[in-house]
Amino acid sequence: MDRLLIQKMLLNCLSHYGHESISLTTSEHHHLYDKVIEKKQLESSNDLYEIINDVVYDYLTDNGSIW
Repeated sequence: MDRLLIQKMLLNCLSHYGHESISLTTSEHHHLYDKVIEKKQLESSNDLYEIINDVVYDYLTDNGSIW
């Protein structure tokens, strides 16, 4: 998958949650991207948009075990 597209979608999703001013570290960018790819492989029938929303929600609410 195109890394730049997914990163842009992640930032867009963050802005929809009202966090457009969040500056993610390079490590956080890579981690979020990896999480999206992992979930897409596990939930291949789900839309990429839904997966990105789930990953961002977990990141913002600290529900993910990875944070």
